[in-house]
Amino acid sequence: MNHLLFFLLIPIIFCASVKSAELSLAELVDIALKNNPETEKVWSNVKRAQAAVGITKSNEYPHLNATGSVTHAREVKFPTGSSTVFSSYGGELNLNYLLCDFGETRAAVRAAKEGLNASKWWADFSIQKVVAEVASNYYELLNARELLETKEFALDDAQMILEAVKELRDAGLRSENDYITVKAAVSEILMNVAQQKAAAAIAYGKLLTSLGVPVDTELEVQTKPQGMQNPLFEEGIETLLAMAQEQRADLMAQQAVLADMNARVDRAKRAPLPKLRVLGQGGWFQYDKHQGSSYNYSAGLALDVPLFKGFEYTYQKKQAMADAEISAADLKELQNAIALEVLSYSETVKATSESMQYSQEFYADARRSYENSLESYKAGLINIFDLLQAQRHLADARNRRAQTRTAWLVSLSQLAFAIGSIEK
Repeated sequence: MNHLLFFLLIPIIFCASVKSAELSLAELVDIALKNNPETEKVWSNVKRAQAAVGITKSNEYPHLNATGSVTHAREVKFPTGSSTVFSSYGGELNLNYLLCDFGETRAAVRAAKEGLNASKWWADFSIQKVVAEVASNYYELLNARELLETKEFALDDAQMILEAVKELRDAGLRSENDYITVKAAVSEILMNVAQQKAAAAIAYGKLLTSLGVPVDTELEVQTKPQGMQNPLFEEGIETLLAMAQEQRADLMAQQAVLADMNARVDRAKRAPLPKLRVLGQGGWFQYDKHQGSSYNYSAGLALDVPLFKGFEYTYQKKQAMADAEISAADLKELQNAIALEVLSYSETVKATSESMQYSQEFYADARRSYENSLESYKAGLINIFDLLQAQRHLADARNRRAQTRTAWLVSLSQLAFAIGSIEK
């Protein structure tokens, strides 16, 4: 699917300065659709459903059967009489053609076609799930790497404080305890950096797995998207729900399943009705050495009227009707679940979009607070614990800004998946 208009999934405009070797999210999706085993399975299911339609339609065509035989025998007419040794061969062609079954075959074909439609919609939904999984793992990687970067910034800040404290200690303006306290803080941050490196590596492995490629594959991935915009989801909840009703592939699949079940009910109702067939037979038989040959044929109509089969037809109809009722309930349940998903993710998009602005303000204020605290510490106005607290506050603000930005991107992908536009 090389032409996915993925900006409908995640409306991101990448800077021209990004290296061409780095793979965008849309390119990662292309790789997944070509390599993920899930896509192979769903298309095999579609082929299987297509074959099922062909098998069901076979009852609409004449059934021909050809047989042949070769015989060598010795035949004794009387216990003490002479015997006859002979060889013979022949062939026969039989015709069986269903003329009318009062709609049972048509109902079976209709059910098979609805099953095929359902498998196609399920295939589309599976592809959407692959896209959503790639997007989720991509953002997890983006978040892990950005958190690693924030922890490295925190390490730089702590090392800067350590240098400042060292200079003040050497000048006799601060105690050795201040130096030890900051050094311990630096060690703590180094442990956090080591753990975050492992988290980033694991996130990268999860992304590669969702792409269907080995985990030791080396790919350059764009993790710094720029110019984030949101042109899609500014509509009200009613519009989004209408979009979901029209575009959710699993909803369309469930509707096709219900149509399949209804067609099966129709077939079960018509199963006990009479069936009219055309029967034909023709053959040829000959003895060896030209001793004689003959041919035969027959043609006629056969009416099959089921009278009683141990209430089988009655229970088949009840079973089909129960299956249809279950499918109708499943469809209603899915509609309610989709509506809740759309509402939840729509509100999440709004909340994370608003939070992004506040997280930026939080970071700016925390940055200024840290810089002022550093100057105050150098001037002897605050102690080392107040300075480290300001530094931790700044590190937390960096983390919040990264996580809020990632949460906004994830919420967009979730809402796109909820309304069925994730692969458009």
